[in-house]
Amino acid sequence: MLVLADESEIGEFVLSRNLGRQYGFLHTAFEVWNGGHGLAIDHKFICDLNFYAVQFLSHEPGAYRQGEVMIANSSHDPPRAKDVPGHMVDFLRQLSRRSGKNEGIGAASYALWRLNWIHPFIQGNGRTARALCYFVLCKELKMWLPGNPIIPERIRKTRPRYEAGLEYADKIYKESGRIDLSKIEAYLNDLLTQQLNS
Repeated sequence: MLVLADESEIGEFVLSRNLGRQYGFLHTAFEVWNGGHGLAIDHKFICDLNFYAVQFLSHEPGAYRQGEVMIANSSHDPPRAKDVPGHMVDFLRQLSRRSGKNEGIGAASYALWRLNWIHPFIQGNGRTARALCYFVLCKELKMWLPGNPIIPERIRKTRPRYEAGLEYADKIYKESGRIDLSKIEAYLNDLLTQQLNS
């Protein structure tokens, strides 16, 4: 299988094109869902988001990882590969419970944090989590959000606050088992305001 280096000139070109295709897929998926055609956030949908993000850049695009991973510049130790499917089942169940309660930022924050926490893929976990977060937010608000750049792009440009929010949620969860997404929610709320005002 062809796998290109992210840092190479062609790798950067592919990454840029992949993100464009991923966002195009997101918009199409939203319109399908909004049209009442029964599209659901499930394992296949999340794996498709990863496939679009890392095609030609990963050995296993769109497939849950079979090996262990580490996260650079983070104290979080992701679950073992054998536990990923179970965590993903629980994640989808919990995400579904948060849906439709007029708490779009809350559901999107959960998607962003928990998918990063599980780290189900060899590569592109952040890109997949950011795309899913945005889809969840649009779905909960029942609109394809106007304005550019969109939230996933804004997150990439403000990584320190993004990473600090994830680290805070990871720390609270590790210490107490409690989910505290307050910092991520505040961050996403700011980004949403910026996008809508752009």
